[in-house]
Amino acid sequence: MRLACILLAVGALVSSLSVAIARPSLGAETGRPPLRISDRLEKMVGFILTSARAEGFDSVLVISARIKNFSEQPLKDPVIKCSVFAPSGTKLGTRRQTFYELLPPRKEIRMRNFNMGFVNSQWSRANCEVVGVGRVASVTRS
Repeated sequence: MRLACILLAVGALVSSLSVAIARPSLGAETGRPPLRISDRLEKMVGFILTSARAEGFDSVLVISARIKNFSEQPLKDPVIKCSVFAPSGTKLGTRRQTFYELLPPRKEIRMRNFNMGFVNSQWSRANCEVVGVGRVASVTRS
């Protein structure tokens, strides 16, 4: 109960903040994005986007992030969704990729140089979040 109250308080605190990062090549300040928390078990993860950059003729989005499992259960394969925006604020597209890793209970993992795929080369800002995660099936021995 106490943990649920703390998580709800943290979730309320960061819910109005976005997880966005600008392209460093455009001189925008990247900063350290806030944590996003959902109270549903399959989304009980924190996500901090640490960098987003373009590669491959500015058409491939590559991100680095930290993902934390707040639950007491092991989770796996977080689904990351990134939307990219033009300098004018126009949404240029969305990419969704699965990061095939285990998320141990109460632990944080790092995602480095993760290829999100092709995006419009005119993007200047990326907004990323975890939109799903799998549960690890318990193994019983006979």
